[in-house]
Amino acid sequence: MNKKKYVVTIARQFGSMGRPIAMKLSEILGIEFYDRDIVDQAAEKLNLPVSIVDENEETAKELKNNYSRMQFPLGRQKSTEVQDKIFEAQKNIINFMAEKESCIIVGRCGDFILSEMENTMHIYISESIKFGYSIVLMN
Repeated sequence: MNKKKYVVTIARQFGSMGRPIAMKLSEILGIEFYDRDIVDQAAEKLNLPVSIVDENEETAKELKNNYSRMQFPLGRQKSTEVQDKIFEAQKNIINFMAEKESCIIVGRCGDFILSEMENTMHIYISESIKFGYSIVLMN
């Protein structure tokens, strides 16, 4: 029987346990999950240090509302050539992974990038303030 391919994207707030939830879901479903792998592959593809890609992602985390994050995934300041290249590389990697196999994409604007793809489920994980502070303090 031919199983139909699907993709789950998980967007999450800091402290929401999004990564461990994605790992467990990946284990239950028997499919791969991708998170930091996307950053590592983008850095390699662009011949940039991972720290440069991370630095550009940190700029985006400073934005307060989710719409701004979708509109300006690498930050609100004037887009630079490097930021444009990083976003394009990550977008291409996410599209490649989604076309290749059923998988879970964590963060990296996966929900936005794959919004038009069939057979996708987009999940947003938020945290309660009390629970989130507990997780952050434990780490």
